[in-house]
Amino acid sequence: MIGLLGRNAIWISTASIENIVNKELDEAAIFFKEKDMEIHHAVLDIQKDEIHHQKIASEYADFNYPIAKMIAKFAQQCAYLAKFLAIHLKISLPSKKNSPLTD
Repeated sequence: MIGLLGRNAIWISTASIENIVNKELDEAAIFFKEKDMEIHHAVLDIQKDEIHHQKIASEYADFNYPIAKMIAKFAQQCAYLAKFLAIHLKISLPSKKNSPLTD
């Protein structure tokens, strides 16, 4: 939907969502630091890529665009809604064993 507003809207949305992703990865890194160093390091590696994505999006985005704040807020709300639905509705992919695609 945001893509209908043009390329700049996509860059603004990407930068906003990558900001959320990086906060989530910060929390995951802290959580796994005491529990599993292999996962902790994997999270840090993933985070490097995500920070790079955010940097690229921020370089291309024109945050002075008249509706930039609205686009960023909408993208953030959609991301949080997706997380909420995944957690609270326990959305999951069907297992291969019980998938109608493999029967």
